[in-house]
Amino acid sequence: MCNSGDIKKKNILSGIWLLLVFCIIHILVVPDYGDDVKFVKIMERYGYNIFQVLYHRYNTWSSRIFIEFFDFIVPCFPVYIWKVLDIIFCLLLWRMSLVYIKDGFLSALCLLAYPFFHMGSAGWQVTTVVYLWTFVVWLAVVSGIKSDKKGILCIVAGTAVATNMEVLAVIHILVSGMWLFYLVCFQDNKVFLKPHGSIPGYIKDRLNKNPVMKKLSVSLVVALLNLINALLCPGNSIRKIKGASKDFPAFFETSFWDRLRICIASTIEHFTSVPDAIFITISVLAGVLCYQRMKGYKRYIGFVPAIICTALTIYFFITRIIKTHTVSYLRPDVAACTGSTEYIMQWVMVAFGIIYLAAMLWSLVCCCDGLEECYLVGGGILYRAYRQVCTSFFANNGCLWNQGIFLFLYVNGFLYRTAYG
Repeated sequence: MCNSGDIKKKNILSGIWLLLVFCIIHILVVPDYGDDVKFVKIMERYGYNIFQVLYHRYNTWSSRIFIEFFDFIVPCFPVYIWKVLDIIFCLLLWRMSLVYIKDGFLSALCLLAYPFFHMGSAGWQVTTVVYLWTFVVWLAVVSGIKSDKKGILCIVAGTAVATNMEVLAVIHILVSGMWLFYLVCFQDNKVFLKPHGSIPGYIKDRLNKNPVMKKLSVSLVVALLNLINALLCPGNSIRKIKGASKDFPAFFETSFWDRLRICIASTIEHFTSVPDAIFITISVLAGVLCYQRMKGYKRYIGFVPAIICTALTIYFFITRIIKTHTVSYLRPDVAACTGSTEYIMQWVMVAFGIIYLAAMLWSLVCCCDGLEECYLVGGGILYRAYRQVCTSFFANNGCLWNQGIFLFLYVNGFLYRTAYG
């Protein structure tokens, strides 16, 4: 067994190695296309008045005014500033993962398992700010809630920025809501409402005595306000029409059940056809842990997601890449005729999706110790599912992303349990 000194030395070497890797990546990266260029031109058009830019964007496109403040500012500076800051955020993400896994080398490999080129899909600077930087801030908020070093103001500011992205707002509300419910109802094994006889009195007393609950409650309120802001944003309807016309032209004429079919089929296809190294890793490790912990036929249920993931990956590789020579296979044919091969396959995908979800939930129950770990892993999976559901069911092109990096911490949790028991 390695002592703490050996682990610390190994983690330092891992950090240096990871720093060199990301330095090489950022030296090669050239942010000269997409939104990086577009946002600079918009700033020039408004005389570099960031507040006028944000006002226009809020009314015509996006509710992410806090995030887009940095999205428009960063590309206007010399590119090396973004490169240095992005490397720092990558290292912060790795450093935070050490909470879940003590071996920094395994954690670094988990981070590198995500194909970093996805961060350049709409422009390197803009995409990393929206997804990588925002996620690191969110992790800092979650860890800061439990820390005595982070005050209310830091939590409010961090939550305002992180949950300004509507998807993270939903996940934060789900996770923090369950966390708060757990603290209120079950902490210290006390019987709910017994000391005070009323819900408001009980909660008020716990908030006064428990700083974690106070920060958690404030953070939850800020996230709710951000989500309300996203739902009421006047630019939503304009963005929805533009997104549907570009990515899903038949959206407004498609029935509810057809949207549901396309939604589930595209979600499971999106998870399995890349192939997604993150989800394959989770599926295999979940199956191994279930096999170790359960008895009889139940021990094999954990392998169902891995089998589905592998089988569908092979299927899409043969039918789409080898036969049709295309990699545009992340969405099913939305105009498939009733009774056609594609239509039947989509319903087969729906069935696979339901089985996949049920088996994965079973794996979570068997593999996770306690509510907190289950919330973290489940929250990551919900995040990916929510994004794809928004893409196909609500025609929100703001969710057209495959951000596996948001799950690598949860893979760390499984790796830790596998490596250290």
